[in-house]
Amino acid sequence: MRAGRVKRTAAAVLCVLLLAGGAFPARAAESIEYADLERLVSGNAQLKDSMESYDTNRENYQSLVDSLTEEREYMLFLAKKYEGTETEQSYRSNASVLARNIEQMKKQLKRLDNKSQTVSRQKTTDTYVQAAQALMRTCRELSLNLSASEKSRQAAEASCGEMMKKQAAGMATAEDVLKASDSLSQAKNLEESYRQQAQQARFSLLSYLGLSDDGSVQIGAVPDPDLNAIQAVNRAEDEESAVNNSETVQSARSLKAGTTAEISRKAGSVAEAESSARAAYAAASETLQAAVISYQAARDAYSGAVLEWQSAQRKKQAGMQSTASYLSAEAAYLKAEAERAAASMALTESWESYQLLVKGVQ
Repeated sequence: MRAGRVKRTAAAVLCVLLLAGGAFPARAAESIEYADLERLVSGNAQLKDSMESYDTNRENYQSLVDSLTEEREYMLFLAKKYEGTETEQSYRSNASVLARNIEQMKKQLKRLDNKSQTVSRQKTTDTYVQAAQALMRTCRELSLNLSASEKSRQAAEASCGEMMKKQAAGMATAEDVLKASDSLSQAKNLEESYRQQAQQARFSLLSYLGLSDDGSVQIGAVPDPDLNAIQAVNRAEDEESAVNNSETVQSARSLKAGTTAEISRKAGSVAEAESSARAAYAAASETLQAAVISYQAARDAYSGAVLEWQSAQRKKQAGMQSTASYLSAEAAYLKAEAERAAASMALTESWESYQLLVKGVQ
């Protein structure tokens, strides 16, 4: 019986040591999708440490319960074996002490497994997911801005080339060429700025997710928000949920109060916390509605840009548009696309923040 206990204890200790000091190789991924961030964020070193700390604590308590239970059974076995002798009571007394310790350890396990601990772990995960989502939205927005700036630079190059030809033909002045050259220089600078920012944002996202990058990792698009879901929210119910799930409100409500003065102070603290939680909800709700309006406006502007881009394509095919003008039209379309996506992601951010506030994460 003792040998079995030693083996299990040794195995548990080895497991704990591996979890505490083992190295985790960087993970590789071919694509990062927005919907997968909650799974991928598990690679974050800090979140991993936080969750492993909880798991290790629980494992240690369970190991203690198992060991103490086995020891108590052994004491009872000896008490029965030496029943009627002077040592019987000593063994039974030891078994009783072990039983009390076992109950204490089980209470610790129950506390680790209770709903509040589970909710706390989920809130921690939600916080990390929220940060990963923000990083991915930044990556996407910068990537779209980079595409638009690349096309603007190409249009500026074509325009500069056309202006130099016009100057050679006596149809443009040196000042015209200089202006075109300045525009090209500005376009190049903007493109390089976006490229550096996009690279940094990509590095930040992959590092945050604990992913290695050999250049093959693709970062997917951020889905458009669900307007139907946003417009269908029950604001009265959500406000009450936000108040009840607020950690500040919960903390104020949990204060012990016995005397009249304590009861009065508690009531004041609860009222203040609830008022603050309602104000935070109102602000989040207003931000969400403003984001909806901005998104709808950007979507309408994008629809107009699509029509203009289609017109430019038809003119190009008919030989009625210069290369510079065609590239400028494409750049304008890409800029409108980037602005629509930015408004979409801003709404997504507001919607996600709103939902987290209702859940009590923020």
